[in-house]
Amino acid sequence: MNRIIKSPQSLRVDKKHIPTVKKACVDSGFWNQIALAEAAGCVQSTIGRFLSGKPIKQNTFIKICDRLGLNWEDIMHRQDDMPKTSPETSLESNQTVHKPQLNWHQICHGVHKEQRRRRLFSCQVIERNLGNKCSGVYVPLGVVKPKLASDPEKHFSRDDFLKRIVKQRTNLAIVGNFGTGKSTWLEQIALHVAEEKIGFPICIPASALREKTLKDYLLTDWLEEALPFLNPGADQVSDIEKAELRKLFRTRKVLLLVDAIDEMSVSAESDSPVKAFAKQLIGWLSNVRIVLTCQSNIWQRGNFALPNFETYHTVDFDDKQINQFMSLWFEKSGNKGLGEWLLYKLSESKIKPMQDLGKNPFFLSIICGIWLLSPEDFPKSKAKFYGKFIEYFYKWQEYKLQIDWSQQQELNASLAELALIAFEDSSALKETQILKILGKTLFEKVCTVGWLVQVAKDSQTNEPVYAFLHFSFQELFAAKAIAKNYDWHFFLHHVPGNPSEGSYRIFDPKWWNIYVFWMGEPSVTSASKSALLGALVAFEDKSGFSFYRWRAYCIAAEGLPEFKDCPPFLADEIVGMIVKLSIGVIEAEQPLTRLHPSIVASAQTALFGTDAKRAVDFLVSNLSLFVEDEYLQKDIAEILGEIGVCHPKAIQALSQLLLRNPNKKTNMIWVNCLAKIGIGDSNAIYTLTELFHQSSDEPTRLEIAKKLIQIDPYSECAIAFLLDQNLSKSYLLSLIYIKWI
Repeated sequence: MNRIIKSPQSLRVDKKHIPTVKKACVDSGFWNQIALAEAAGCVQSTIGRFLSGKPIKQNTFIKICDRLGLNWEDIMHRQDDMPKTSPETSLESNQTVHKPQLNWHQICHGVHKEQRRRRLFSCQVIERNLGNKCSGVYVPLGVVKPKLASDPEKHFSRDDFLKRIVKQRTNLAIVGNFGTGKSTWLEQIALHVAEEKIGFPICIPASALREKTLKDYLLTDWLEEALPFLNPGADQVSDIEKAELRKLFRTRKVLLLVDAIDEMSVSAESDSPVKAFAKQLIGWLSNVRIVLTCQSNIWQRGNFALPNFETYHTVDFDDKQINQFMSLWFEKSGNKGLGEWLLYKLSESKIKPMQDLGKNPFFLSIICGIWLLSPEDFPKSKAKFYGKFIEYFYKWQEYKLQIDWSQQQELNASLAELALIAFEDSSALKETQILKILGKTLFEKVCTVGWLVQVAKDSQTNEPVYAFLHFSFQELFAAKAIAKNYDWHFFLHHVPGNPSEGSYRIFDPKWWNIYVFWMGEPSVTSASKSALLGALVAFEDKSGFSFYRWRAYCIAAEGLPEFKDCPPFLADEIVGMIVKLSIGVIEAEQPLTRLHPSIVASAQTALFGTDAKRAVDFLVSNLSLFVEDEYLQKDIAEILGEIGVCHPKAIQALSQLLLRNPNKKTNMIWVNCLAKIGIGDSNAIYTLTELFHQSSDEPTRLEIAKKLIQIDPYSECAIAFLLDQNLSKSYLLSLIYIKWI
């Protein structure tokens, strides 16, 4: 039953608490009485009476205590006949009030549940506009605590982090790049805290603090959200409820979850959102426990402002989580079979940009959406994929800003100019520079859509510094600017007699991805692309080691997958040389003795990303020349094992090689290779079965049987032989599992 009490007309500070009050003035930033008087809405003489322990009006006493972050009941002087009570008093003197009985667990959980419902609804609207209905897919991610001077790097699964770390009384910062699941982590922590009742979770989007302080947001916006749970039927928040919230914070049981502090506005006094946030933790917020999320680059520049925070980094999806996410995504969309087909296509084509982006949960959801909308037109090259991604990204962001196709093209053209200038100058994107190129209107649009994000402030001028949402998009836009304004000589203009007069951007690693995007740009003619590849193939240098000559071949091979109409003779020349470089041979009969290790590594990287069919055809055609050199066999087998999976010509060539020389000592190299590329293939199964029966060496028969059961789990001879070796059934199943599950 609620207690009814009468409040006194005036209050004063108890003398024993005056030192506490004066310390609170300093801690709260009120260095003189005038500042505190302005904050409390009273005159300076009233502050003087307050600080000296003299009586002042009750409502003024409470306001001053509120500004200082003090509980007015704890510091007020009490009459002998006035027992300590815990009611909240209205600001009208002599008013009888009712002390509310509040269930803060229920209130905080109710507000968070409503916030989640609204966020999920917004996601559903976006997804429906994009043609699907699969919002809310969740795959647990881990976090990693960075290595410190005295402690090694530590990895935590979702459950470990929630059970071990969240229960500790420490402030936490979860940082990571865009779309890596930071907000999802915050949501999971809030749910865990509410379910376990280990605190009162209060969630705040930091973007809401652009126009308000943290205190004001809590006492107005958040309490208004909580009003249906605080006082059903009420149309506004009362002073009593505000006082109850402040009292709750003083219990130190509140867990304040602040999402994306990098989206906070930054004042002239602060050069980072982290500093701006730190300055708001005063008064009754000074001791609250906080879990926040932040972009990595913003946190790195300002984390010293919050030294008592433990930092944890989000981690990328691994292959298993990517598969799990895609399976759930397409199952929710009602197209499970389509998801399985996408998994197969990605593994088959090995489209590296999609594999890289797929490690990011947000980008992975967009990949799924692109496939769902047009599986028959799914991009197979890096440039086409990112181009499709841009189209989809605009649709995804329509809830922020609706712009038509012509406006998108205008934005893209401006972003292209901006991206190229940034690459040419190797400079940061400062706000004045961006405004000069885009103008205020376009600048506001690209920031609203999300192409540009503020990452810092200039240390000398305090000017905001921006970056593209993802560095790959800056590279793509720069390639578009080159395609529009330059020909292929932008990348390479070779002047053999006087290189200082030439242009050799193509050999600078910072331009390599831009070159690849340019090769896939539809507006660039096939003649221009062929001319650049031809110039790379014909490139000669006088270094003595032909370093740039071979590097030119590697660069050409990197761009080849983007150029589907490449003349066959040119593609054959490039791929053939890359295969040779990958195994350290320039002429089949003559091993190369002075090849720089970086060239071999670059060639192998290019080989695994280039035209796999053409590379396998070249290797198979020249296999008889290479295999006589035992030194090269391991490298060739490793390459075929990577790029020749299920390739009929590769399987046939290896089968013939093995059956011609069944007892050759080096055959196990080719047996292992055949087992990698010939899963389920009848030709490969026949070859290994024949080798098994022809071999008289027991250790060799054992190794062949192990490989045979991997490509044919029903092989009777392999199963019988392995069981005779006293191998357990679980071990046999593990052999099959490696390849078939």
